[in-house]
Amino acid sequence: MLPASKNNGMPMSPIDLKIHKKGSDFMNDFPQRLRSLRRKRGCTQARLCEALNLGHLTISRYETSKLQPSTDVLCKIADYLNVSIDNLVGHTKK
Repeated sequence: MLPASKNNGMPMSPIDLKIHKKGSDFMNDFPQRLRSLRRKRGCTQARLCEALNLGHLTISRYETSKLQPSTDVLCKIADYLNVSIDNLVGHTKK
């Protein structure tokens, strides 16, 4: 059985487990990786928010560690930026 999520008591998905594993640098790596990958593709925060149907400050909050994306949003960001989730969260630099 998978561990329960802190947010809703539901079992964590394999992606959640990878992101939230003990010792993970998710909150250190993800904001920087998101900003770097977004800029490398010439995408503004506003354009990414609009493309993913997110509130206009959401990407800014992710990039400043004020908010963590849900697993669904993380998948959408990775798809939009054409990178793997591992790459996006800093588990691999490839």
